[in-house]
Amino acid sequence: MSEKKGGSIFIIILAIILFLGTIGGVWGYLIKTNKYINLGEKLRPFIQDIPVINMILPDSSAEADPTTFSRSELEEFYASLKAENESLAQKNSQLEGEVGPLKETEEKYNILLKEVATLKETITILEAKSSAAAIEAEKMKSLVKVYESMEAAEAAAILESMGSLNMNLVMNICKNMKSASVSEIMQEMDTDFAAILSERMLED
Repeated sequence: MSEKKGGSIFIIILAIILFLGTIGGVWGYLIKTNKYINLGEKLRPFIQDIPVINMILPDSSAEADPTTFSRSELEEFYASLKAENESLAQKNSQLEGEVGPLKETEEKYNILLKEVATLKETITILEAKSSAAAIEAEKMKSLVKVYESMEAAEAAAILESMGSLNMNLVMNICKNMKSASVSEIMQEMDTDFAAILSERMLED
């Protein structure tokens, strides 16, 4: 008789344990998954410091599920999203305001780069021209020395012959000579040629 009674008590206790376990499992699932009226977050302040039991709480870093919110929670959630959206819009507007001057600065910088490139090209051309002019000047100086070292009659004959092909060259040679040398050479030239040469030298 006592064995039957003891067995009945065991069954009752087991049934109670299973019942409580089932209820606990259901509540644990509801809390862990944050289902229905955001239950997990509502109970967090009460059980977050209780060892083992606090393991059923949902991950605090996880995003809340709006489908489980009550009306007031939805309104609060919407207000939060709206405020965040307005904040982002304000930051975006501020960034656009900062980007404007940066673009203007970039455009000015690009224009400056083009001007520098043009200036470098101009300097290169001028250097080349200056170098060429210096070379021509040296050539002319050497040529003048040659004619100044000749006899006046010999130089006059060569310059007259050259004048029929390149009067400008003859004129430049004479302009770079010493006045005394030019005078002696022109006295040995044909009078008509000497007159034309003198006129061209005065015009230049």
